[in-house]
Parts: sequence; C-alpha cells; structure tokens
Amino acid sequence: MAVAEDRDTHVEHVASLERGLEVIKHLCSDRRVTLAEIARDTDMSRAAARRFILSLQHLGYVECDGRYYQLRRQIIDLGHAYLSSLPWWREAERAVERLSRQLAADCGAYVLDRGRVATVASSTHERFSVFEREVGQGEPAYASAAGRILLAGLSRAESAVYLSSATLHPLTPFTLYEPVQLETAIERIRAEGHAVVVQELQIGITSIAVPILDRSAVVVAALGVQIASARDDATACLDALTAASAAITSAAHHD
Repeated sequence: MAVAEDRDTHVEHVASLERGLEVIKHLCSDRRVTLAEIARDTDMSRAAARRFILSLQHLGYVECDGRYYQLRRQIIDLGHAYLSSLPWWREAERAVERLSRQLAADCGAYVLDRGRVATVASSTHERFSVFEREVGQGEPAYASAAGRILLAGLSRAESAVYLSSATLHPLTPFTLYEPVQLETAIERIRAEGHAVVVQELQIGITSIAVPILDRSAVVVAALGVQIASARDDATACLDALTAASAAITSAAHHD
C-alpha cells in the first residue's frame, strides 16, 4: 500500500509541476493577463488556475494589480540557474559581446527549443537595432542560420521529424520553406560546418552561424551574427565566429 501511495503521490506532483510550468509559460509575454485568460489558454478550470497563480504569487514569481497578472523579475533567477549550469554559457556570453564590438554587428548564442531558436546570450552593436533579440526570444529554426546549424546538429531522423511536423511558410520572398530544399541545405551545413542565410528571415539581413561543440564534438548551441546584406565582409565574420566558437569549446573543457 505504501508503495502504491508513493507512486500516486509522485505522479500527482509531476502533473502539478507540469501545470504550474504551463502557467509560467503563458505569463512569459509582453502583455498582462487576467485569471480568466490564464484558465482559458492553459485549459484549466478557473479554480485550478487560481491555485497555481496564488502559489506562484506566494513564492514571489508573480504579481497582481488587482486584476492583471504578470511575472516578477525573480523569475529570472530560474532562467539564470539554467544558463549557469551550461559549461559553455559564460564564455559564450563573453564571446558574443566581443564579437559584437569586433564585427560592429548584432551577435548571439542560441539553442533549439521546440522547433524554435531560443536566444541564451545577446549583444547588439547599436543602441536601437532592428534585429535585437532579448534572452529567451527566438524565431523559427528553418529560416535562420543559427536554426539551421542546430537542425544540422540533430540526427538525420530527428531533423526529418522536424521538417515533417513544423509549420513551414515563407517569411520573405527569399525564404526556403519546402522540406526537400531545407533538407538539402541542412545536409550541406553538416558537410561545411557553417550556415549563411541571406534575407530569408528578414529583408536586408544576412545571418551567419557556426556550431558550439562540447568536448565530444556534439552540437550544444549555435553562435551567430546578423549583418546588413550589403556588407562585403561575410568571410571575415565567419572566420571570427569560427575562432570564437573554438575558444568557447576550449574554455568549457578546462572549467
């Protein structure tokens, strides 16, 4: 009986954690939301949503002005704990800042998250940038250089699953979005070790990316830069990215 109770309790706790995380994800937006909206969008009863919101509020992660709920800055502690656990992240963060100054461009480090590219480090050269990405933000993996690097880091079976299940559509007139075309592009990246995407995500912007490898030569992230397509120094940018990526891997090995 005790074993059965433990098993039931474990399942209940896991389910509760999952639903609580759904609430947090729903609150990760630029807008404030009501309890009714949280309940509707997470497919919970109003009472269940209220219990999760009150728990998060008690822990200091959520605040309310009487009607609208939003995350508090304390939630950043959870994200920072995740990033700090990655052996390569600190060096990647420093590399992104150096590259941004060196190349006079927007740079970032990225991971794959449910078919999208999530930013885990970012630095912008200009105060106001059309391509600026905050940590946590991302874009569809198929249309960016960083995303294609990360897809190329998957097994062929895994990337095939992505291409067969993702919603693929043109973001600009230059976007590759047919699965066969993308599969060819990803295979080329596997062979060449870098990706260059010209105006497929945004008109006038070229994105260049290389993989960040762990000590087993497994792709754990992508290091990328976004430059104006009119610039003629893409090769120099690629060389700088490649050197920085190697330095990140080396530093992670010695931590």
